[in-house]
Amino acid sequence: FTYTSYIYYLTYKSYGTLTDLAKKQVRYVSIAGILGFLGAGVSFSEVYGINIPLLGPLTFYLVAVANLFVAIATYTARLMDVEIIKRRTLIFSLLYGATVGIFVALVFIGHKFLASHLHINRWVVPVSALFIITIFIRPLENLLVKLTDKVLYQKRYDYLPTLKNAAKGMTGIKDHKKLLNLMVHIVSKEVRVTGCAVYIYNKPNNSYVKEISRGFHGQDIIKEVYLDSSFIEWLREKKQPLYQDDVTTWIQGEKLFPQRLMLKRTLDWIRVTMRNLGAAVCVPSFLRGELIGFMTLGPKLSGNRYTRDDIALLSTLANSAAVALENASMYEELNQRIDKLNGLYQQEHQLFLDTATAFSYAIDAKDGYTHTHALKVAYYATGTAKELEELMPDVRFDGEFYGTLKIVSLLHDVGKIGISDRILKKETALTQEESETLKKHTLIGSYIMNPVKEIGDIFDVIRHHHENYDGTGYPDKLKGQDIPIMSRIIAVVNAYDTMTSDRPYRKAMPKEDALAELRAKTGTQFDPVVVEAFVKAAETIYA
Repeated sequence: FTYTSYIYYLTYKSYGTLTDLAKKQVRYVSIAGILGFLGAGVSFSEVYGINIPLLGPLTFYLVAVANLFVAIATYTARLMDVEIIKRRTLIFSLLYGATVGIFVALVFIGHKFLASHLHINRWVVPVSALFIITIFIRPLENLLVKLTDKVLYQKRYDYLPTLKNAAKGMTGIKDHKKLLNLMVHIVSKEVRVTGCAVYIYNKPNNSYVKEISRGFHGQDIIKEVYLDSSFIEWLREKKQPLYQDDVTTWIQGEKLFPQRLMLKRTLDWIRVTMRNLGAAVCVPSFLRGELIGFMTLGPKLSGNRYTRDDIALLSTLANSAAVALENASMYEELNQRIDKLNGLYQQEHQLFLDTATAFSYAIDAKDGYTHTHALKVAYYATGTAKELEELMPDVRFDGEFYGTLKIVSLLHDVGKIGISDRILKKETALTQEESETLKKHTLIGSYIMNPVKEIGDIFDVIRHHHENYDGTGYPDKLKGQDIPIMSRIIAVVNAYDTMTSDRPYRKAMPKEDALAELRAKTGTQFDPVVVEAFVKAAETIYA
């Protein structure tokens, strides 16, 4: 009586810390225990000569009712794993029935037909039947196991393929937020849990931060678990899922050994953390031995316990997610680096463009006849290139082409830095020798820009912007399509701006006359398609 009373005292003391399921189990078992104790206890009255009418039958009734409560607890509160008992019982029954049935059938048929017609020994048929059953008993048992598993664990079979496919498909997701959302969505929907959340290690905070959660209605679960907490230390050391029920059981066990105070405190902190997480189960996720995060799951909506198969599959899912998460993080980090490099490139490109613009001002100032020639050439060239795309549907210029065209337009006369001011600023017509010297500015320009690797082949465009379409230009007498398209564009717009600008030895030509001059030299000095595109662009430019 004293020992039983102490057991009930411990049960009452820890009752408030139990889960709802454990409380239900305790209630049924406590009632069963009291009834059983009373039923067994009153039977001792007979030993002391106390004869109470109907006391004997009452003993058996109390014990029977106690067993009934244990049965109820087994089926409704999952006191024991009834599914396993049901499966083994069913398999044994089916296997025994099938084996006996086949044996009897074989013996009956054998004696009925074979023995009577063939006159063989009466022991041959049973021995042969036994031999046949011995061969097929194992395959039959395996078949029955599969069939009973399919019947008893149908719900589990329904979501196992989904979780397996999810684990395989996770590696293809490059966005870690989408990855975690998918994982939580699938687990919540297929396993049907009251709540599911994922916590990922955050290095700056030195903690595990909640990235995504679903469910936990009415529960204010914590958003962060620090690295030095007992809960995290336990997961990192044990490297296996953690059950809230197990923690409670461990604590109750430690109460019998007060000297192990430190372990009890650790378990208390773990239990509090799991309660704050709203977790019935916590599934850690490891990558190369490091805990990168964990998934918390509330109780199942069905009230069923998490089985070993559930946890094994969820652990596989969590570890697959760890690999996929690392891939997604590496992909995102790579994109961030690419964006950063693109930003740096844009900054350097803009700096280069500003430098080229300033350089073009210096070149135009040295030439003396205009300070905006290079800017206008760049403006005309861009408009002409856009019209070329309209005239030739198969031709498409990207943003890099337009950027390079602008820079080349600004620097097309950079070689004039190497030409004497006496020639550039001469107010009378140039001599033959002076003209030949001036022509060298294309070569000088290409030499100056050759070391510049910011824009590829920019020096070729500058070198050939005075080539003629019919091959009579300079410096290399290139012809037709052999001349770079940018050089052909600059040749037209450069000639137009030169004709429509005041020079030291002549006044500017009217725009209509300049356009007529371009048309007149189409096919000889200029590319016909480029001239047509520029004329069309000019209508917009001067509208």
